[in-house]
Amino acid sequence: MLWVVPNFAAVSANTQLPPLSTREKFVLAAQDSVVDYSSYTWAGILAGQAMALNSDPELGRGAVGYGRYYWRTFTDGVSGTFFTEAIVPSIAHEDPRYYTMEKGGFFRRTGYAISRAFVTKTDSGGTQFNYFRGGGQCAGGGFVQRVLSA
Repeated sequence: MLWVVPNFAAVSANTQLPPLSTREKFVLAAQDSVVDYSSYTWAGILAGQAMALNSDPELGRGAVGYGRYYWRTFTDGVSGTFFTEAIVPSIAHEDPRYYTMEKGGFFRRTGYAISRAFVTKTDSGGTQFNYFRGGGQCAGGGFVQRVLSA
């Protein structure tokens, strides 16, 4: 993405790839969250914003408070990625990769990109409603909030 942020899940247009195994989906999720250096930077930015807004006063202020904000933000991002790219797609037999559009003008390509939030490829090569985006994010967010609140 703009030659700065890696995008491990993007696939060139008209590329026919074999379905990902469950293990490969987990590897992809790890690449997009734990291995991707930009995940750490983005978590730092979001943690700083949350701390500046004092969104969770119980986490405190200063370096210790920032560390708590950072840990919560990073964990939320990683769990969300694993739920949306590995767990839910494995259960729903969905392909978590993003297949780009080969040709088209600005509006057609923009419409296609937006539609991927609702439509996805299946492991068998067909298309279906994109359960893993909404379902995975909801499950991941709820999971992290429950664990971190305990």
